[in-house]
Amino acid sequence: MIVKFIEVYSNKTFSNKKSEGFSLREVYINPKSVSMIRSEPKMRRHLTEGDLPSGLDERMEFSRISVESSQIVVVGSPHVIEQTLKETKHLLKG
Repeated sequence: MIVKFIEVYSNKTFSNKKSEGFSLREVYINPKSVSMIRSEPKMRRHLTEGDLPSGLDERMEFSRISVESSQIVVVGSPHVIEQTLKETKHLLKG
């Protein structure tokens, strides 16, 4: 079973390096492939500076997740991410 999270990603492109906006998209992760979860305080700063999409709550927290050989930033505190992954693993064992 896979788990859905909301990923925060940069809109920066190679042709426009001055662009520093961010967007959100759904990402689906296999809980068995997660090796690390940590807080991502830089995104809180981007949120308060208005770089993130409008509509996000100012109290929002962000986490960086290592999935196999890549890392992504998702919406949610490390504790919430961990609990979501644990609940999904528990459901798998039925």
